[in-house]
Amino acid sequence: MTFVSFVKAKYLEKLSDNDVAVNAKALFVRKTTRPKTLADETTRNWGEIITGEKRFDRAQREAAVLLDITKEDLILFWDNYFTPGGPGCRIIVSETIPTSGPASSTKPPKSTGFDPEKINDYGSIMLGTDDINTFRSYLESTKPDTVDGTLWIS
Repeated sequence: MTFVSFVKAKYLEKLSDNDVAVNAKALFVRKTTRPKTLADETTRNWGEIITGEKRFDRAQREAAVLLDITKEDLILFWDNYFTPGGPGCRIIVSETIPTSGPASSTKPPKSTGFDPEKINDYGSIMLGTDDINTFRSYLESTKPDTVDGTLWIS
């Protein structure tokens, strides 16, 4: 989280309107450039089919939005999705623990003893692999609220 806390001041606020325009134009060109190989086009189209989105004009639609992007849009997006406490901010942490070598450490517990009463004020929980079925049962029994696919536990 240290990096996230200073990105806005160190990078975003220092951007000029010209910097934003130059980067937006570069992304526009990248998105509107035709796929160079049949494999590129096929991969993109199958990606739409697999996700069920089927927005085969996604690149063109995203490119059109880039024409009007401003520095203020970038800062607002950052504040909403990356600033801790922002209305759209969600954090997920996943660990890979090496079991041998210089970076190795002890394995995390397979169970944290999941208890819905111990969910903190931010809705954060820590699950071990053995807690997943208990957590799923909890979700099925309580039917918690979801907004835009985000689970809100209170």
